[in-house]
Amino acid sequence: MNDTGLLCAASIENVQYEILKGNLNVNMGGIIENTIAELLAVNGFDLRYFDRKNFGEVDFLLQQGGTVLPIEVKPGASYKKHAGLDHLMQSEKWNIEKAYVLCSGNVEQTDKVTYEPWYMAMFIRQEKLPVQMKVDVDLHLLEK
Repeated sequence: MNDTGLLCAASIENVQYEILKGNLNVNMGGIIENTIAELLAVNGFDLRYFDRKNFGEVDFLLQQGGTVLPIEVKPGASYKKHAGLDHLMQSEKWNIEKAYVLCSGNVEQTDKVTYEPWYMAMFIRQEKLPVQMKVDVDLHLLEK
């Protein structure tokens, strides 16, 4: 959905009331993934989901220039368990240089995986190629 508030309102359990009351024990997976999807889309990414039998599933595959950036979104405390992402990272075919796991933990780096709090998704930006502009400037009035 394009709006996480509407997603909460449309949910069967009326999850928005539980969140407002401070009960974070509700199933937050879909809500957090939707919020991250909104942030990534606003930052210029085309959103792609990855699911293959021999690899598993990864929440987002983003293209940054000529590289692929996998992102896994984890709502719970077991955010370091990500079998699909691990299989993808180990594949020589994909040649993945780095990946992000957005989670409830703090910033941490292990090998090629960076763990960051969910809100850090706003800093994952689409790399823009520099635009070359040809500018002609008339400086004849400065000659006096």
